[in-house]
Amino acid sequence: MADNGSPAINILWIGQTAEPASTLPDKFRITFISETADLKRKVEELLPDLIVLDLTDDIGQKFRSILDIHQVLLSTPVLGLVVAGSEVLGKAIEAGLHDFLFIPFSTEELESRIYLATRRLDVAQAYGHASGYITTCFIDLELPTNFKLIAPLADILTRDLGSSGLTSGEVVFHLRLTLSELLTNAMEHGSLGITLEEKIAALEEGSFDRLLAQRMADERLAGRRIRVKANRSMDKAVFSIQDQGAGFDVTETMSRLAELDPLLPCGRGLYLLQQFVDDFRFEDGGRRVILEKRLTPDRTGEA
Repeated sequence: MADNGSPAINILWIGQTAEPASTLPDKFRITFISETADLKRKVEELLPDLIVLDLTDDIGQKFRSILDIHQVLLSTPVLGLVVAGSEVLGKAIEAGLHDFLFIPFSTEELESRIYLATRRLDVAQAYGHASGYITTCFIDLELPTNFKLIAPLADILTRDLGSSGLTSGEVVFHLRLTLSELLTNAMEHGSLGITLEEKIAALEEGSFDRLLAQRMADERLAGRRIRVKANRSMDKAVFSIQDQGAGFDVTETMSRLAELDPLLPCGRGLYLLQQFVDDFRFEDGGRRVILEKRLTPDRTGEA
């Protein structure tokens, strides 16, 4: 910590709600910015130990900011400032928020949350150092049809790639995004049996959430499992996602997706596969997708 000659805690504070921060001890070195424009560059320059993000206004942009932060600094804690009773808190946590404070708050509350965040950062950095000694890693698991599991599972599958220096934070971010989309597809189209036509129609009608709820109410569909495997060596990561659905005609579906309106949230999985992995293929009648990413050590932190 910053006591007894330890380095100061470097904080990037984004937003207007900053009055309690002015009374923090000198061991907290705070950089204030009022807006999120060009935030990615600012984060890369400062490499903060903690980011405080005011979530009381311009919420949509702030959510995108959280993603930008995690793309640059995978382990840096993000502390959100929210109004009690606000509906944004759940969405912010899903977007990657680590902790939060309700406004108004005292200096003592703020200092306590900062210390907790920096302890978490210490643990994450220690994990990254230790994981650098892993030469191979194999994961094999099954999960139920539960959309809340997607984000944490994608994090587990990719966490040590960036923290151990096997590849850049940007590559890890893209892999995490790709795996999240493929897991979503496995649940929607595989487990719940929602066809491409049904999804497009429901999206156009604004009834997709209702369609999901109807399928989840069917115990036969909701009880299906998804098998996920990950095999990571020092030079590549291979992932496999298998569902228990009816499968699909891979060639015909890929052809149709290529012609869809790019603004529709259909075909994102295929787009991400084509953009961010080195090789992929569908097997077992479309029920299993296998993707491979070659790993190049991240040298950005070297002198």
